[in-house]
Amino acid sequence: MQAKNRWKTSISKLHKVNYWKDTELPSSKYTALASYSQIIKGKLVSKGKCINIDSKETIANKICFKRVSNNISKLTNSRFVYSILFFNIIGIFCILSALFNYNHKHISIIGAIFWIIIPLILLLDSNVKILRRIWCQSFRPWIHFYSSLLETIAFCDLCGWDFRSFVIFPGFLFNQINIINSDAVYFKLDNCNKKIPLIQIILSILWKLFILFCLRFDYFYNIKPRNMIILTSNNNSTDNTIFYLNNASLFFTKSMALSLFLIGQMYFKCKYSSKVYSLHTHYTIKKNSDWNSINRKQRILKKSSLNNELRDIKKIVNRNDFIAINQITI
Repeated sequence: MQAKNRWKTSISKLHKVNYWKDTELPSSKYTALASYSQIIKGKLVSKGKCINIDSKETIANKICFKRVSNNISKLTNSRFVYSILFFNIIGIFCILSALFNYNHKHISIIGAIFWIIIPLILLLDSNVKILRRIWCQSFRPWIHFYSSLLETIAFCDLCGWDFRSFVIFPGFLFNQINIINSDAVYFKLDNCNKKIPLIQIILSILWKLFILFCLRFDYFYNIKPRNMIILTSNNNSTDNTIFYLNNASLFFTKSMALSLFLIGQMYFKCKYSSKVYSLHTHYTIKKNSDWNSINRKQRILKKSSLNNELRDIKKIVNRNDFIAINQITI
């Protein structure tokens, strides 16, 4: 009886495979698919899917001792994870103390330590597969990193590359790297704790706007605007016209670009609370004639496997003296 039911299921699947002509796409058009299957070396391989994410597969689990990895995971999975926001705020005030008054060196060092330790902890607890997809299968994080790096260099140049640069560099750069890598850490938390990266983004936007405001009205101590990069030079001209990129203008443009980028990320996180921003979908664009060829190969493979399965079922049923199945043609 079980063999007869398997035979009925297989014959219905085989009929579905045979009726494929109406599903052909117009061959002159193009189609972009986020996920599809393709036959590679005789095997059906799924493309464009990010699956089987193990929460224990972290960087700390690969490079650190198991006890250290477990302690870091417990830290980020507990309520203590909210202390990261508290440390961020402390780091911001420590950096501001150095910018408003250059004499507060010891306090600013504490802020720099916070800006280094927090991203390091989150990096160690980042999921390897998601982190690889963020940095190896998308160009968007590199644009984010490029803008934040230029923003950091421009502001350090405004400070004259003095002691404040040791505090400002991790504060500006590592904060943005922390936001990029946050999706590889907070994906396993509940909906309440997933608001942490959203709060970090809001703090970063407010921080950038406040820095721009203080620069505009000259509230910071010992800021030195100057030309950094020669954009063009015409030595043959009698005027010798040379255009420079000013460190203040470079900082302003990159800060505004990052703010707009973060606003878009904040909108995504507010609208899709259950989705991960960094798991970008990669569309594969092919002509419909190519997709039809790929689908035909899949149908041929499926039909061949179903025919083999039906042939085995027939042998089983024939041994049980079930004669009616011999009258069925495929």
